[in-house]
Amino acid sequence: MARLVVQDSPPSPLYCRYHGFLLGQFLAIAFSDDGTIGYADRRVRLLAGLRELGVDVPIPESPDTRGGLTHAGVLTAVLPRLARQSRELAEFTILGGLVAHYAVAAGTGAAPAAALLLEIERLAATYDLPAIDPLRFATAPGERESDGLPSPALGYLGEIIARLPIEADTALVIMPIASPYTEHYAGFHRPALEHCGYRGLCAWGGLGGEASTELVLTLLPKVGFVWADVSEIDRGAVVAIGAAQALGKRTMIVAAEERAAGVPARIGGDAVIRYDPRSADWPHGPVLLMAACLAGITLAAERGDRLRFGPNSIEAAFDEVSQALGRILLPPDAREAHRRGRRAMDAGDLAVADRRVASPRRLPAGHLA
Repeated sequence: MARLVVQDSPPSPLYCRYHGFLLGQFLAIAFSDDGTIGYADRRVRLLAGLRELGVDVPIPESPDTRGGLTHAGVLTAVLPRLARQSRELAEFTILGGLVAHYAVAAGTGAAPAAALLLEIERLAATYDLPAIDPLRFATAPGERESDGLPSPALGYLGEIIARLPIEADTALVIMPIASPYTEHYAGFHRPALEHCGYRGLCAWGGLGGEASTELVLTLLPKVGFVWADVSEIDRGAVVAIGAAQALGKRTMIVAAEERAAGVPARIGGDAVIRYDPRSADWPHGPVLLMAACLAGITLAAERGDRLRFGPNSIEAAFDEVSQALGRILLPPDAREAHRRGRRAMDAGDLAVADRRVASPRRLPAGHLA
C-alpha cells in the first residue's frame, strides 16, 4: 500500500547520522564472515531499514545465495540513491561500514586497519565527530556479537548523537520491526505524524545488548515527540516510554485493535489508544483522526495544559481531545456567559440571552475569544 505523502522535507542531521551509520553497519556485517549466524533476522531488519530510507535493492535471502554479489556492489547501488536525499546520509552510511570493517581489521592486526582509520578520521573531522580510540574498537573474532552490532560501534554512534541539538520537529517511533508493523509505519504512523509537522525517526530493530538501550536513551532527549506502537510490547519499549515520560516528552502510545487485549490500558502516565487496520477507511480515516488528536494535544501543551484521556479507540480519543480542547480554549467567563444566556433563552427572555451570549465582556482589539 502506498504511503500517504504529506511532506517531503530533507532528512535532518539526526536522521542522517542515526540511519546512515546503522545502515552502513548492517550492510557490512551482512557480507562479512561473522554475519552468517542470525543472517535471516538481520536481513529482515536491514530490508526494513532500507524501506525506511526509500531504497529498494536486493539483499540475498541467505549467505549461500549471494552469488557474485558483494558488499562493495551493494554500496555502489545504495549510495547514489542516498546521496540524492542527502550527502550527509550517504557519508554516514560509509562511516558505519568503515567502523565495522575497522573493528575486524584492528582485532586481527591486519595492515588495512591503518588505511581504514585514516578514512574514519577524515569523516570525523568533516562532521566534528568524537575521535576514534583504536583500542576501543579492536575485538578478536571470538568476541564479536553475531546477533547484533558491536557495542563499541553503538557506543560511538551514541556519542555522535549526543553532540547534536534538539530537533523539536522530529518524532522518535518505537515499534516492532516486523510485518505488519512496518507496513503500519508507512501507511499510518508516519503520515499521522507528518500531518502535524513531525519527521518520523524509526528506531532500528536487531540491536542487541545494553548498548542498544543506551542508544535509544541517547536519542530521546534529541527529539520533540515519542510515538510507541506497543502491539507486541517488550522491556525495551517500556524502558524507552518511561524515560520519555520522565524527560517530559509528549508521547502517544498505540496498539493494534486485535492485539490490544494483551496490552496494559496505560503505560506509565499515558493511555494506550487502539487503531484498527481492518477499518473500512484504513489507513486514511484513522490517519486524519489521529493527526487531529496530535494537533489538539500539541495546542493544549502550548497553552500550558497536558491533555489526559482514557484508553480507547482513536474515534473516542478524538472526541475526548475535542471536548478537552474546547474547555481549554474557551475562557471561563465566556463559558459562564454562555450558560447564563442559555438559561435566559430557556426562560423566554431573548433580549437578555442575546446580550449574554454575544458580549460576555469587552475584549481588547484583535483578541479572539
